[in-house]
Amino acid sequence: MDRSDDLFSNAITGFPEPMLISDPSMAEHYLAEERKLFRSSPLAILAPRSTSEVADAVNICRARGLKIVTQGGNTGLCGGAVADGVRREVILSTLRLPKEAEIDPVEQTGVFSASMTIAEAKAAAREWNLDLPISYGSEGTATIGGGLATNAGGMDAIRYGTTRDLVRGVEVVLPDGSLLDLMNGLQKDNTGYDLRSLFIGSEGTLGIITRARMQLVPFISHRSTALIPVDSMTKALTVLSACREKLGHGLLRLECMSRAAFDLTLRYFPDIASPVEHPSEWLLFIEAGLPNRDLSGDLLELLEELFDQGLAIDGAISQSSVQSAEIWRIREMIIEAQKLDGASIKHDISVPVAKLPAFLEAASKVVDAIVPGARPVPFGHLGDGNIHYNVQKPHEYQDEAFLATWDKMADRVHALAVEYGGSFSAEHGIGQLKLHDMERFKSAVALGVMRQIKQALDPHNLLNPGKVLPELADPESGTRMSESQSPTV
Repeated sequence: MDRSDDLFSNAITGFPEPMLISDPSMAEHYLAEERKLFRSSPLAILAPRSTSEVADAVNICRARGLKIVTQGGNTGLCGGAVADGVRREVILSTLRLPKEAEIDPVEQTGVFSASMTIAEAKAAAREWNLDLPISYGSEGTATIGGGLATNAGGMDAIRYGTTRDLVRGVEVVLPDGSLLDLMNGLQKDNTGYDLRSLFIGSEGTLGIITRARMQLVPFISHRSTALIPVDSMTKALTVLSACREKLGHGLLRLECMSRAAFDLTLRYFPDIASPVEHPSEWLLFIEAGLPNRDLSGDLLELLEELFDQGLAIDGAISQSSVQSAEIWRIREMIIEAQKLDGASIKHDISVPVAKLPAFLEAASKVVDAIVPGARPVPFGHLGDGNIHYNVQKPHEYQDEAFLATWDKMADRVHALAVEYGGSFSAEHGIGQLKLHDMERFKSAVALGVMRQIKQALDPHNLLNPGKVLPELADPESGTRMSESQSPTV
């Protein structure tokens, strides 16, 4: 690492030795950002083992004029958990906090420490025949604390909302070292401002989340999965409406994948067999289930109705959990297929669902005007309008040359999403990657309110400086990596 002399020496004093990560072989996990666009260069890596130690670390850093970058599982995609090497920053990891889970089967809530991964929290809930309805690709590594700090989305949002919608309480260490306990979990507590919402999606700029109380739901043991090809996004939206009408609360997921993304996945993973004979332009992944009812028959009826209406000419419905997993593997492996195919430029956008057809048509023209022959491979969460509008390089392009167009392409695609009433960041957050977009597209009034909140809670800009808020960013912070490996979604 770039600053090993500082990191693995006694240059930083005042921290208890057990709190410091000083083994070079362990440090890499904390330094490499998931997409490899940014790399940390901290003065030290701290790993407190209790909430009181988190508060101690905050107090020491404040006294010594050190800035704190809080880090969970380090699966972020926008450089939000990166220490830039320009400021006097330390990384404070929550991974060593005790992994504790307390399930309340009556309230159907779970109290989880920030260090628990999403997968571990789900497993703890499963012991009570309950579920934490959060699902995204990194759930085996992403933590509760990080998920709340970034308000991560995922495939379950169509039914249960984003992470924010599942939070019943938080425990937070504030920039002055005090502990804010908002853990009572009451559904009705109308006593002023909803303070817990301040910290969800704040990306560690307002406080350090150490515990959370999450809403749980009854575990659904039998889920039915369908893969349905349609020949246009307009028809896909009609199928979405039909799914909602037919399945109601039983509609758990509705994902979409373009034919280009589908073909790319099958090309690089030949062991995956297509469940359908006629893939068409878009493929819809539908999952349905209720706690006490098998919905496979409802899915079959739905498919027959779609055939009758001319909305689908093919389709497959899983007959077992194994078949369901095989269908979902197609959706899951698109990210790896993109890596194998070469450089790609990623966009995490959302637009009103009804405007998706027009947006997608316009976006393909925008991309081709910047890089003729560039290959869009969009996929994502149809039910909430969140599309990962990813673009593969033309075959004749070198990876580096294509990635050099990232900023220009992102500027155009993000502007187009906003033009259609959408967002340039649907579920991945801002970090430092999208500070420019915050300045361009967030209203002056909204930014002003955010600045006032930051100033009130963190007047010395102790926590995660240079992230989320444009005016707090150092123009030299964060060094973009120019690697041939394309970032992941």
